[in-house]
Amino acid sequence: MLASYLDESIDGGERAPEWILESIDAVEAGDQTAVLTSSQTRRLFEAMTSYVDDGDIPDEDAVHGSTVADRLETRLESVESTSQ
Repeated sequence: MLASYLDESIDGGERAPEWILESIDAVEAGDQTAVLTSSQTRRLFEAMTSYVDDGDIPDEDAVHGSTVADRLETRLESVESTSQ
């Protein structure tokens, strides 16, 4: 999904959004040394939710995407509750 957004930006002649590049780096790190900021987490959550809600996606993407969106939402709720 992130790669698709990145491709769309590049194909549209736009500069790749920094949050997408940073999110891809964090995901690819895989060693849990990279941490998404709250802003990056929110943007990724919104993008994933939009992708999953589209309905015109493979079943496997819907299942995994929903799981990722749920985990991101839990993280956001956790951060928001500690910052209040």
